[in-house]
Amino acid sequence: MKSQQPFYALLFVFFILNIITGFTAELSHDEAYYWMYAEFLDWGYFDHPPMVALFNYIGYSILPNELGVRLFSILATTGGLWLTYSLTSKKHPYIFWGIALGLFSLNILGFTSVPDNGLFFFAALFFWCYQRFLHKESWRNILLLTVAITGMLYSKYHAVFVVGFTLLSNIKLLKNKYLYIIALGSTLLYLPHILWQFEHEFPSLKYHLSDRAKAFTFEYLIDYVTGTILYFGPLLLLFFSYFIIKQKSKDSFIKALKVNLWGFLVVFLFMSFRGRVEMNWNVTAIIPFIILSLLVYDSFSVKLKKYANGIILISCILLLVLRTVIIIDAIPVKQEKLAEMKGWKDFIQKLDKTYDHPEFVLTTYQMAAKFSFYTDRYAYCKVFTGRHNQYDFWPMNDTLTGKRIVYLGDSHKIGEEFI
Repeated sequence: MKSQQPFYALLFVFFILNIITGFTAELSHDEAYYWMYAEFLDWGYFDHPPMVALFNYIGYSILPNELGVRLFSILATTGGLWLTYSLTSKKHPYIFWGIALGLFSLNILGFTSVPDNGLFFFAALFFWCYQRFLHKESWRNILLLTVAITGMLYSKYHAVFVVGFTLLSNIKLLKNKYLYIIALGSTLLYLPHILWQFEHEFPSLKYHLSDRAKAFTFEYLIDYVTGTILYFGPLLLLFFSYFIIKQKSKDSFIKALKVNLWGFLVVFLFMSFRGRVEMNWNVTAIIPFIILSLLVYDSFSVKLKKYANGIILISCILLLVLRTVIIIDAIPVKQEKLAEMKGWKDFIQKLDKTYDHPEFVLTTYQMAAKFSFYTDRYAYCKVFTGRHNQYDFWPMNDTLTGKRIVYLGDSHKIGEEFI
């Protein structure tokens, strides 16, 4: 236990750092939208399953501020990293944290509240359970696998890839009777969401499988490749991938990790031919990447370990600067996503007072949610162009008749009228 003290000490530091960032940074546009989910708890939503709504609801009930929205997502990411570490040899706690903190993805995922947090935790739990299931097909491991798969599915639809890639890595599982018990149990637990989709005419499937499809452009492909490299950290991904590819293993669990890592990267590469792929869709690939990187690190010579240590250190320093930029508002940020977490609270509250607290109507669902969060009352969304969203299911716009409104269009020009 003493040898693991550095890991737990750094886990605590990671948790506290995310608590501080989660408290100081304003909600991003997407986080505000997912906070609105929690205002209308349901078994499903237009874009995603309901786990993020549940996280936000419980956290915001405890702390009605930005940190409350993010609290359970922070706990989920922290727990996911603890499970990931438990799947390594545990010889290199400092290297583990060096790789984890050197990943751009974990520095953002660590404190934000998005569906990926739940998926990350339950995917880590899935791999943890799967490794134990391979050694012992006990009812305890069967139950835990069922819970892990269900948790993934309730977090994000990409969970089907985790299960699919794992089966692909070990086809013999199809002959295992326990696989079908796990499948039946997960399906029964997921039935409320399936029924929600059926009652609402499967909006999520239509959106993700059809509405998001676009004509091929090189922009989508280039965005995916560059975004993926950035998401994992350019130095870490390029360095460790070479050795992970070279490494050979007959171990079923290692095969599952490899198929999941490369499977996600390749599948979404092909998906970039039919539309934009968000770099966070590869969130579960972080887990096998960290474990496999630690595994190949064990095989390095002393000289190669020095090179690896240098790359890890540089990556951590770069990401530490990024985290500082987020926390310290005095440093100007031009990057669009980070700029979402600065200055919006004051802008929205001043605008609200300027127009003497009217009803706000916006043409983007994210900004409608953000206005609601920072004015402590509902704003409304009216989409004339662009994709459908969860506001299509909420009857809020029906309450506007006869009220004074301020309408903010895409041009940010304010028009005022009475309806």
